[in-house]
Amino acid sequence: MTSCLTTANGSTLCLTTANGSTSCLITANGSTSCLTTINGSTSYLTTTNGSTSFLTSTNGSTSCLTTINGSTSCLTTINGSTSCRTSTNGRKSCQTGTTGSTSYLTTTIGSTSYLTTTNGSKSYLTTTNGSTSYLTTTIGSTSYVTTINGSTFCQTNKRSYVMRDRIKRNRSV
Repeated sequence: MTSCLTTANGSTLCLTTANGSTSCLITANGSTSCLTTINGSTSYLTTTNGSTSFLTSTNGSTSCLTTINGSTSCLTTINGSTSCRTSTNGRKSCQTGTTGSTSYLTTTIGSTSYLTTTNGSKSYLTTTNGSTSYLTTTIGSTSYVTTINGSTFCQTNKRSYVMRDRIKRNRSV
């Protein structure tokens, strides 16, 4: 079944439904948007106005959003526990939920990895040069920094850094 709406400026909008599973909106400028549902489990959203977008949901476990306009972004959910969003600009973000309200967000930019836990506190895990790890936990307005480099282990907060700087300045004077 096709329904068309013609506006006063001469442009036409058509909505086409086939077998109750496919709906397409076609405009006069040649752009097309289609939403297709197959077996109630897979949905495709396609826009052909210079760029193409696919939204796929399979068995309620995998969702993929791909934009083909020089860059690609993919959002994947596996077994309801792992979500990964990958883009072709060299960045990859993965979010994994384990138990309760704890979730881990890992972002890899080049050789740097960031781990964020959102269980009431915020933690960033940064690995640089394969030997140094920085763990920053922010609880309220206090930040704790842990440096693990071989056998070195330190834990401080923002206030400690400020006090150290002041002591150094006073001693230098």
